[in-house]
Amino acid sequence: MTDQEFGEYYRKGNFSDSANFVKSVELFVQLRDAGVFADDAEGLEFATMNELFFSGQAAMVHAGSWSFAELPAELQPDVVVGGFPIP
Repeated sequence: MTDQEFGEYYRKGNFSDSANFVKSVELFVQLRDAGVFADDAEGLEFATMNELFFSGQAAMVHAGSWSFAELPAELQPDVVVGGFPIP
């Protein structure tokens, strides 16, 4: 979804009316089923999440901007920081 499209659905709801949102969820399910995400990810604490991400064992991390002060130089070209658009 584009940021604008997500912002519209975030304000109005009815995400299932968006073909792009449905495709996004289907991709997320494929990634989950392929084992991309750490087991029991909801139980990971800050230090373990950083360790997995910074060592290249995790493709993404849910973190605040303060976490990226520790980002190794060799990873910097490949890391994109993003977030939810503000409606």
